[in-house]
Amino acid sequence: AFGTIVQRYLTNPHHIRLHYGHPDMVNAHLVRKTGGVSRGSLRVNVNEDIFLGYEMVVQGIKIGHSETLFYGKGRDVEFNAASVFLKKLAQGCVMQLASRQVCDLYLMHMTFFQKIAVFYGTLNHFIILWIMDKSVFLFTAMWLLFAVAGITPNTLASHGSFLGAPWLIPMGLLNAVPMLVERHLEYTYISFTDVLFSIPFYSHQNRITSDSFALALATKKGAYMASGRGLGNTRTSLVDIFLYHSISNFIPGAQLILMVILYCFLDQPFVYLLWPLVGGLCYITAPVLYNPKPAYSAFLRFTCEFWSWIVQKDDSVDLDVYKEIHDTVQALDPVRKEKIFGPQGKRVLNERQKLLEDWEKMMKATGTKKSLQGFWIFHWWQYLNDLDDAANNFVGDKVFVELVWNPLVNSENISGVMEINFDATAATWNDAGLHSKFGPLRIFLEKYCSMSMIVLSPNEQAPVSIMRKNGGPDASCLNFTTDPRFRLPEVELFFHLLKCTVTYAFWLLIPFYIFQQRYNYSPQELVYTVSPAAVLLVLFVVYTHVLKLMSSETFLSMLALKVVAFFTLIVLGLAVLNSITSMVQVVCFFLCVGFLTAFVTEVLIYCHHYWVRRTCATLINRSFERLGNLLHLSQSPIYFFYKVLFFMIGAALLVLDVVLVWVRYFHTVWTFNHNVAQRLLPPKG
Repeated sequence: AFGTIVQRYLTNPHHIRLHYGHPDMVNAHLVRKTGGVSRGSLRVNVNEDIFLGYEMVVQGIKIGHSETLFYGKGRDVEFNAASVFLKKLAQGCVMQLASRQVCDLYLMHMTFFQKIAVFYGTLNHFIILWIMDKSVFLFTAMWLLFAVAGITPNTLASHGSFLGAPWLIPMGLLNAVPMLVERHLEYTYISFTDVLFSIPFYSHQNRITSDSFALALATKKGAYMASGRGLGNTRTSLVDIFLYHSISNFIPGAQLILMVILYCFLDQPFVYLLWPLVGGLCYITAPVLYNPKPAYSAFLRFTCEFWSWIVQKDDSVDLDVYKEIHDTVQALDPVRKEKIFGPQGKRVLNERQKLLEDWEKMMKATGTKKSLQGFWIFHWWQYLNDLDDAANNFVGDKVFVELVWNPLVNSENISGVMEINFDATAATWNDAGLHSKFGPLRIFLEKYCSMSMIVLSPNEQAPVSIMRKNGGPDASCLNFTTDPRFRLPEVELFFHLLKCTVTYAFWLLIPFYIFQQRYNYSPQELVYTVSPAAVLLVLFVVYTHVLKLMSSETFLSMLALKVVAFFTLIVLGLAVLNSITSMVQVVCFFLCVGFLTAFVTEVLIYCHHYWVRRTCATLINRSFERLGNLLHLSQSPIYFFYKVLFFMIGAALLVLDVVLVWVRYFHTVWTFNHNVAQRLLPPKG
């Protein structure tokens, strides 16, 4: 809302316009006298422009709005660029909630109506989207549980509940009323096609905003994201679409569609879950619907890239090098460093940090585009690092007091100078194995040098001795109390395990209850109706995948395994295809095995995350341990189920892309023939 009726409304009558809009111009003379335009924290002040507005309003300065026409500014019109921009705004909103400016503004400097206007114009938008997104999933799950329990819409209507009638016009559409009114004021008309074609776009973008808002709430972090601001006529590949939207939109959309399918499988009218179905379809199809210039050549190229991305194995990390660095207690010799890290390797002080930095840089550049496996590893690694914070970690300070501070205090000579030898302390540091936990001693002491507790003499690059700084603070400045603003690792582990247990218990149990309800089986009869062919087929697929992971990847062994698996699957598949019930059971069993594998994988990930937070002293070492754990887990069956899920979604999107290619072709042919016919016809009259 940089230059619309919203800015004019916030300016007058509310006088609380906070964003200085575009073009980004401020009164430099005024701002320099009131604190400047720069903000102090990259993590908190993500949306730095609105913080300038907050501080101006706190000081009693009114920010006006002037109408300006500027050609060529609005370049955030490419679909993925708009998505990244909304992610940045959502995370910035969470950081605003944690800032002192917002608390100060709401407590002292505004009237009641101004508080309502500021809340609705800034923070409320993201909070409402987050609540609406959660309510869609809860609403769908509620109807599915009603159907499993035998509670029909007629039963609800007989008890006077409004749920007994289908909600064809949901209350969420009220959020679209201001946009429609604004469009009517500016363009004097409201087109039905504009409203219809905007539903997939805004549904998809609202889901992205909600996901980023929830992620920032969980990690308490926000960061600037470069949207790229590409032009709207740039076609995006299917792999890039998955990188942008698979975690935030495709998986939740598939969950919504699956719940609607299970609901309809119980012979329930889908009209009660019409809008959740529309939402799930919009979550998945919107990036392809708004991808410009559909063409057959691009379709073939993107299909090959997507298939290669699905089946390609991750080779971003040399497992032998990782194991060597992980098992080494002392620092590697310069020759080995140069062989691993290249010509500049001799200067590397912390091998683990260097390996992580190179790997992260490579993954952010092109690594995630090479394979689904690498994308899965990097996504989990980044998420766990964002969850990790060292606010309640006292291990490093305790080591500093025991190894450096206490000997330093006891070394006072006659002249009152406190000094210890750096080389002797470094030898004790290496002998105790602290190099592998904290890195080099010189890097470890930088924190305490910046706190003016110690001084490295004669300089920090080539220290000879460690001295206490005159007038500097003592060890009492180190805080060994728990910060209440951050959760303890035990509390975080409990909430993660509780969320995983409740979520996957729902997905594991619901297929069996639906199958029982569909065919009116009792729990005892359900066991005897299980098809042996269906069970054997599912078990054979799982066994084949496990055997493939455990066997040596030679040509003959893999060929023999594939041939045996192929003919066995044909025999079992023909046995299953003879009965609709057996086919349904196979689908249910595969769903349950997939959800069970995902549950076990997430439990292992969160337990390992807790373990490294309790045992590893520094963030670098914790990140290094997480990377190794994720590299091993990516070889487990969870990767197979991710491949199956992403392949199904990708195949559906490719079919939609083909349809759009033909629509564009027929539209072009019709338009060309229509224009030619108009030119050849004689003029009227």
